[in-house]
Amino acid sequence: MKLENTQGNLIIGEGVEISGAIVCPGTVTLDGTLQGTLSAAQLHVGPSGRINGEVVAGAAVVYGEVKPSLTCRGKLVICSTGKVTGTVQFQQLEVELGGQLVGKIHSTSEPAALELTEVTLLPNPQ
Repeated sequence: MKLENTQGNLIIGEGVEISGAIVCPGTVTLDGTLQGTLSAAQLHVGPSGRINGEVVAGAAVVYGEVKPSLTCRGKLVICSTGKVTGTVQFQQLEVELGGQLVGKIHSTSEPAALELTEVTLLPNPQ
């Protein structure tokens, strides 16, 4: 099986554990576990992906878990299985039903446009 990976991208598979600092000029796809810092142009955290550390990304899609700090210079998407906890900064935000966003939240699109202490979106129990 051949994996397509263009130069500057990083794929961290399920079951892989990494401790340390990662700087990636392209896209990081994470289905494993990272304990440390991460800087990337784009971040995709899969359902089994877990990050415990400081994260800075141009854009991010989260199906797994990120804590305690995420700065997204562009759009942050938290999917229905995703959980982002801690200090979160973003320019644009999309949270799917079931996605969780808990912590100090700040929108950078307009100064002081959004400053919340806790937001958790859970399914409507009808």
